[in-house]
Amino acid sequence: MCFLGGRTWIHALILVVSISFASCTRAPFPYFFFIHPLVMTTSKVSQIVRDIESARCKGQWYVIPELARRYKKYCSSGTVLEQTILVEAALAQYVENYEDDDGSQVRVESHQVEPLLQQLESALESANDLTTDAEKEFCRVVMARCYYECGELSKALEIVESLSFKKDDVASGYGLILFLQARAIKAIGYEKVGKMDAAMQSFMGIMDLLRNSSEASSNDLVFIEWTEEALYRAVLAALGNRSLVQQQHTMDFIRTYHNVTVGQPIGWRTIKRMNIIRHSTKYLSSLFTTGQYIDTNGHLPGSHQAFTLEIMSFYTLYERMLLSEAYFPKAGDANWLVTDFVNQLAADINMLDTLTPQHLRGFMEVLERAAQRTFNSPCITRHMFHTLMRLCDYEEATHALQSYLHQVGLSTKDWQDARSAGDAFITNPLTGKSQPIPHVEGRALDHLVQRTISSKRSSIASQRMDEKEPLSDMIHVFLEAVKLYCVHLRDGPAAVEMAEMARRKLVADAVPTAEGPRLEAQVYRATGIAYTCLARQTSDSSLRATYYEKALEAFCESADMDPHSWKTYYHLALQYAEMRDTQNALQSVTRALQQNSNEISLWHLLTLICSCPGQNDLTRALKTCELGLEQQTPDDDQPEMIEQRLLLQMTQTLLFEKLYGPQAALEAQEGLFAAYGKMEQSAAENQHALLYQNKNLVVSGSLNNLGQSETQLSQRRRGLSVSSQQVPQVEELQISASRSTDDVHTRQRRSPSTFSNGNSNTFLTVPDEDAHSIAESVRTNSSHRSYGLHLFSSRSTTRRSKRDLTVNEAPCSFSGDISPDGSTSQSSMSSLLKPSVSVNGQQRPLSSWLRQQRVASILSDLWLLSASSFLKLGKLGEALKAIEEAENADRTSNARVWAMLGRYWLAQKNIDNAIEAFEKGAGIDPQDIDNSLCLANAYFEKGNMEMAEGTLESLTKGFGWHSAAAWFHLGRIHQCMHRSDRAKECMMYALDLENTQPIQPFSILPVYI
Repeated sequence: MCFLGGRTWIHALILVVSISFASCTRAPFPYFFFIHPLVMTTSKVSQIVRDIESARCKGQWYVIPELARRYKKYCSSGTVLEQTILVEAALAQYVENYEDDDGSQVRVESHQVEPLLQQLESALESANDLTTDAEKEFCRVVMARCYYECGELSKALEIVESLSFKKDDVASGYGLILFLQARAIKAIGYEKVGKMDAAMQSFMGIMDLLRNSSEASSNDLVFIEWTEEALYRAVLAALGNRSLVQQQHTMDFIRTYHNVTVGQPIGWRTIKRMNIIRHSTKYLSSLFTTGQYIDTNGHLPGSHQAFTLEIMSFYTLYERMLLSEAYFPKAGDANWLVTDFVNQLAADINMLDTLTPQHLRGFMEVLERAAQRTFNSPCITRHMFHTLMRLCDYEEATHALQSYLHQVGLSTKDWQDARSAGDAFITNPLTGKSQPIPHVEGRALDHLVQRTISSKRSSIASQRMDEKEPLSDMIHVFLEAVKLYCVHLRDGPAAVEMAEMARRKLVADAVPTAEGPRLEAQVYRATGIAYTCLARQTSDSSLRATYYEKALEAFCESADMDPHSWKTYYHLALQYAEMRDTQNALQSVTRALQQNSNEISLWHLLTLICSCPGQNDLTRALKTCELGLEQQTPDDDQPEMIEQRLLLQMTQTLLFEKLYGPQAALEAQEGLFAAYGKMEQSAAENQHALLYQNKNLVVSGSLNNLGQSETQLSQRRRGLSVSSQQVPQVEELQISASRSTDDVHTRQRRSPSTFSNGNSNTFLTVPDEDAHSIAESVRTNSSHRSYGLHLFSSRSTTRRSKRDLTVNEAPCSFSGDISPDGSTSQSSMSSLLKPSVSVNGQQRPLSSWLRQQRVASILSDLWLLSASSFLKLGKLGEALKAIEEAENADRTSNARVWAMLGRYWLAQKNIDNAIEAFEKGAGIDPQDIDNSLCLANAYFEKGNMEMAEGTLESLTKGFGWHSAAAWFHLGRIHQCMHRSDRAKECMMYALDLENTQPIQPFSILPVYI
């Protein structure tokens, strides 16, 4: 009860007597109609106190002056509380006027605090016996805060160290908030004066206080503000003094800070929250990299999925705050926060092993949003290029690369004009178009590079902003560009230009990098790869020899710089092999195997070298092949590794045929089809967006039916069949290794959960459409597809569906949108990598499409291998069925299918049909050596010497310059045309080539490792 004056006891006595009288006489209410003013005053004071409590908890300081006035009016002795809340309101106004929220500087000036301190001291001096101890202690907390806000930490610590509270006074409400405030001032004060042990103990005490606080108190704004204030310093102190703080405590600080602040509006304390997230993501990444990451359940090391969920929730919130704060820069400015965010996010994305094309598309959208807050930033463009490469969108990647070169000053109009001039001695194997030789010998490239060195930069980026692209990042773009042009676009001139640009840039800048000589060795290795690619596409023999020599020189330089790189010795061995220097090739590949004996491509290269007739040891080649197939690596389940292993098995089958005949080769092919099924399964699992409709798996034939008559075979339906012997099931996919009966195992549609690990990240995926929409999508796509040339007239929808695989994704949105008040729910924080625009159900990610095309091409080659063995055994019916299956697997892009059909017609003595088939194959791929060679032989058999000679001349001057068979048949034609000298030259050259001709061309090996 508030003290109201000297006559209070008289009023109280009157009130008691009146109530007693009414009670004793049981008088009706009208006889006691008077309510004493004391009752009314007490009720008003209680309500005002509750209003003050609510306003303080919610931070509604604008109502405090009026509440203080009313409180003083009805409770004249409540000076301590009145002055305390007035000082708090004034202090809150000063802090609110402080624009910067980074928390690193003093927010209130000393001259502003002095009158506030005087108010509080005067209130404490005027306290009477009715002023409670809690009111006095709370007043001292506010006094300590005044000293804290103006930077006088020693006085603030002196006050809070002397405070004493009763437990009931600080259990809830604003008492709890003031208690939290006192502990925060104490912890932060210790931390700022250098008493780190005491500071961390105080911070841990605050964590205990937060765990025990009620949910109602945790929702109060001022409680959240002081929690953020304390944890902000706790996180920074823990990260800056890792040797003093346990990792688990640091993680607790970070996660509690995130949980407390995540529900607040985006504009609330943005700078501080962004600072914490920036430091926290770097810390989490470092822990995960070293295997010390502890997930929210306390597991060490934490799972990959837990790390992905947590760090992406941080990045999602960070991006939204960043975009709300960042501005479009003026000339000469660079948004460092944006570029730093993108660099850090890209580095963490590279650590994720569950990335899908959808995630990469989401990252592309992040980059596009970041580009809207930057101006011609080479950093953003660089990450776009790398992401497009991972998405296999090579056309867009080329555009991004050109933009990047323009931004760093390595592309000008003069350079573009210079590189388009020159003799067109290069033929692109993909397009068949002629290209000029690369313009790297003149001064144009040197001048282009010189103008971008540090002291003479004149690029767009250097002229308009301070953002300078690090040399190492620039070199990695060049290395990826070489891979783009060599492997995917088959553009030798462009690859050489990129490699030479990287090499000369590295020499011109002479800036030491963290990677040191190893990066330089990679540049020279890429240069060698580029020149090798260019030499393969060169029609001029003298130029080809020059480019091969330059490639060899670059590989040797790379090996000298980094003698421990097996990749360099692989490419050096491959270069020696293509130059027909098998002895040096053997030495180089042996050295590479000494450094990495698990690499399947090294064993394949060694097998091919041993299979050359000059080595005269096919048994050794077969043994080498078997040793290679025995090697096991952690990446064996990856599609690329499975493909390389399958190619080595195909080489093994050819060796079986050479050593033991076509019947042994057919038996070996059983394992090939089983291995293909594993490769197809792995390729599908690694493309999470790829869905399969129910369909039959085409891996059948009749290799086990050699004992059946041709009549029995002809009575069986044309199509695929499988054996009663099944290969062990690979998950839910059934694949047959042999082909005798008409049983067909169907592949069941995969459920959404099977596209990732058991603990898949549901926030980062797009839900699947229902089965009906998938089927409709496949039917719609199939009905509008043109299949081009066909060997055979009829095709079932089952077979067509194999090439009509589609990505079926339900519409998705950028979940986790900001609510009307600007806040963001925690459940939506992992949506950063989810693209905002859904992918059309009839489209596939380009990476999935390319992988599926590659898988189809390999299946076609497997059937052609079977067809070749059948032809050698005279099983023409079986050969025709195998050719049909090969054509069904890859109809329009494999010229070898038509070459094999032509060979079939030749075996049938039908030269006209054979020539027609060979000509169709030449129309599909004019650069296919086997098809052109077969066409020339068919012309020769028919007596058309002119056409045969023209075909062989074109072949030996183009991509078939290294074909011993082509030179031999050309010599035979010259002999028939009575050109003895020319015939002798061709025959001798063919004999020389034959000694170094492997059982399969070296071109089947990876071009770029």
